[in-house]
Amino acid sequence: MEALKFPENVEVDQEMATGLLGVLNDQNLPPAERAQALVDLHLKAVDAASEKASQFYRELQDEWVGQAVKEFGGEEKLKPILGDVAKLIDEFGGTPEQRTELRDLFSLTGAGNSPRMVGFLYNIAQKLAVEGKPATGGSPANAGRSAAEILYPNMARG
Repeated sequence: MEALKFPENVEVDQEMATGLLGVLNDQNLPPAERAQALVDLHLKAVDAASEKASQFYRELQDEWVGQAVKEFGGEEKLKPILGDVAKLIDEFGGTPEQRTELRDLFSLTGAGNSPRMVGFLYNIAQKLAVEGKPATGGSPANAGRSAAEILYPNMARG
């Protein structure tokens, strides 16, 4: 066995491929040593894949945090927005245990760093804050009118 063929869309680590070919082509290795060499190579590949995924996650989180800071006008402007999101979770996140789980979910998945998620939750918090307040303005439209005048506005007085 001289070489291995991989599908075109598969990215091959050349060091790993060379190591695998070395183990497979070494006719002098006893079966137990060959098996151990394959296990060691597999564990090395798993570690490399795990590190690559972890690195991608860290870079994505850093990118999201940077985007959120930029989109919301800087760290100082982002702090009260995150405070409003925290209040939203406090009010609508369920029991204390459920709120803790929700916060852990945002932290563990990194979704809480996404500028789309922050914006989405902030928009909800803002909408609920406005809807929960009484309307302000001038005097009511029906002030000074009797019930009959309100119910029958076209009826002649008197």
